[in-house]
Amino acid sequence: MSSITSKMHGWFKPRAAAIAVASRAAVEPLEARVLLSASIARLMARVPAHAATEHVNVHHAPPKSHAHKPASHHVGSIPASRNGKQLAYPTLDVDGPTGSAGGGSASPLATNSTPIPGTLAPSQVQQAYGFSNVLLPNGSPATGSGETIGIVDAYDDPSIQSDLHTFDTQYFGGVDPSFTKVNLGAVANQNTPEEWEIEESLDVEWAHAIAPQANIILVEAASNSYTDLTAGVDKAVSLGANVVSMSWGGGEDTALDSHFEVPNVAFVASSGDSGAPGEWPAASPYVLGVGGTSLALNASNSWSSEVGWFDSSGGISANESRPSYQPTTYNNGTTTGIALTKRGVPDVAYDGARESAMSVYDSFSHSKPSVFNGVETGWFAVAGTSVGAPQWAALIALADQGRAAAGGAQLGTTQVLTTLYANPGDFHDITSGTSTGSPNYTAAPGYDLVTGLGSPQAPLVISSLISAAPTTDAQSPNGLSAIPGNGTVSLLWNATSGATSWNVYRSTDGVNFSLYASASGTSFVDTGLTDGTSYYYEVTAVNSIGESAPSSAISAVPQAPPAAPALQSATPTNNTFGLPDFSFGVTLQWTAVSGAASYTILRSATSGGGYAVVASGVTGTSYTDVSVYAASKFYYVIEAVNAAGAISANSNQLSATTIPSPPANLTATAGNSQAALAWSASSGATSYDILRSTTNGSGYTLIASGITGTSYTNTKLTNGTAYYYVVQAVDAGGPSADSNQASATPTNKRG
Repeated sequence: MSSITSKMHGWFKPRAAAIAVASRAAVEPLEARVLLSASIARLMARVPAHAATEHVNVHHAPPKSHAHKPASHHVGSIPASRNGKQLAYPTLDVDGPTGSAGGGSASPLATNSTPIPGTLAPSQVQQAYGFSNVLLPNGSPATGSGETIGIVDAYDDPSIQSDLHTFDTQYFGGVDPSFTKVNLGAVANQNTPEEWEIEESLDVEWAHAIAPQANIILVEAASNSYTDLTAGVDKAVSLGANVVSMSWGGGEDTALDSHFEVPNVAFVASSGDSGAPGEWPAASPYVLGVGGTSLALNASNSWSSEVGWFDSSGGISANESRPSYQPTTYNNGTTTGIALTKRGVPDVAYDGARESAMSVYDSFSHSKPSVFNGVETGWFAVAGTSVGAPQWAALIALADQGRAAAGGAQLGTTQVLTTLYANPGDFHDITSGTSTGSPNYTAAPGYDLVTGLGSPQAPLVISSLISAAPTTDAQSPNGLSAIPGNGTVSLLWNATSGATSWNVYRSTDGVNFSLYASASGTSFVDTGLTDGTSYYYEVTAVNSIGESAPSSAISAVPQAPPAAPALQSATPTNNTFGLPDFSFGVTLQWTAVSGAASYTILRSATSGGGYAVVASGVTGTSYTDVSVYAASKFYYVIEAVNAAGAISANSNQLSATTIPSPPANLTATAGNSQAALAWSASSGATSYDILRSTTNGSGYTLIASGITGTSYTNTKLTNGTAYYYVVQAVDAGGPSADSNQASATPTNKRG
């Protein structure tokens, strides 16, 4: 019995969250160092105490004195890394009629062919939380019809469809929902982490149990990395899910919050199963975080009592700011009014304790010995905050069905959270139960960090969500800039997730803003302003749900622009900029303008328009453009800009043709009193100049010009004298840099 006793102690093992996330200082890419696992937390298989012929473990609620858990520990030999990627797995425990044999030998694989006695069935949970009493506005029962629940998990469960049917045969007369499985690259094999298989069965079966007519889309991520799992989230949304359940968690990564900033889609995640702190993505302000409780029922299966589950993860986020929908304080046991400095986790709670575990069917069998004490397939008893996420997602789907019946839009996460926090009376307020972790927390009246607002009284929560007031999931715009002009201010800002339009607010004192205009794009020009007056602006994002908080305010002072500069010259230049070998450029000169703080250079390849900025902030009255290419004609204008940012009209236009590239491959062949030259053509050249010297490397003089071919013979030379040649290509811009040098010494000797 030693191994069974050890397994009993396993009830107090935390999940291995400590290895879920690598240090941000690590050099591996994000997907190699930020990994996570299912928060399925605890699984067990109960058997009747009278099954005397089997190894039996009857588990009771642990006394509070034993609620402390030791450091992270894995059941079985689960690897901490694979292929260079750090991995984290939940600490899972299952005991049942085929528990580990004495002496440490592995028991044979086995199947629990019937639901585990003592586990909760769908009808019991529906009765306990009041789902069986939820009616739509037209008086018909809420079933989730017409709504789509997205479930995102990792790896592949090839038997999930048949497992769902077995679950439905047991509890729903064999009637399955509309179900779609989308695999994003994972391959089912005997190395697939076993806890993810049961996680998928739990999530699919119990989302269906609460919203039996909702469509279900299961997206299987290629791995349990944040990169792959958030890709799964995006896929679920793209396939039409209006609520997405995520029964997994790990360390915080605020950079990935944008995956949940989707209008009219609600995201739900379990908070974790190892005590404080709470996990991400439940910690994201754009996700509903679900903690765990221990649920007790009356004989009629109605709700009797609930306490905070000691393994429920929760706490104050290290990185996420406190969202406006959360209270400014929380309560901890008998201590009230403690400042909530950042995002608090969880928001709500749901049954998750092993004493009230739920019935789940899973049949995917591994050939290796099971980490669940040999119980490999069949019916399991499942606990953990993973239980609550898919059922809260189903609750939101029921509310969406009611909103659709009333002609309303589907709920977004911010709308859900704002409504829940505004209606605390919709919950069973859980006031006892202490979590593990450091620090630990104790449930209390009002909002706490073990059970959040509490567990749902489903008819009340769903009624409030059906009639929820509009809010917005759109982000506040950022990057707002203001460019003053003559009686105008031009505004620009960055596009924001979830926005369909933007509202522009204006003020003349920087305090009292009023709505001034609406824009369909990310720019707006305010006209008819008084030069010299300060104007202040804010912009909000708008979508079908509502309006975001305003952007940061910005000010501008419209002014009359300076006079247009006079462009005096545009001269092609060559090899004067300290660059290797040669460069092409155009040097511009213009007159200074009174009141100008700087100048902007604009260039086009077409006369009279199509100008693009080459340089801005130029403070002198000359500029050399070296970003041009050879043997081409360019057109230039200049703008003057004053200290307020007001821009003048364009200067006059001047053009310049850049010089061609120098000829290449020059050769010189000596003859009797002559030297024959040849070279490669230069693109854009209209002619060539020939230069000669009797000094190696310098002292060249022009001996011929206007040569249109690529060869030339220099005659009447003195035999025995060395001559040195270079060639220049010529176009309208002038001559190019020199070619390579070639030399020849004429002679009258033959052979």
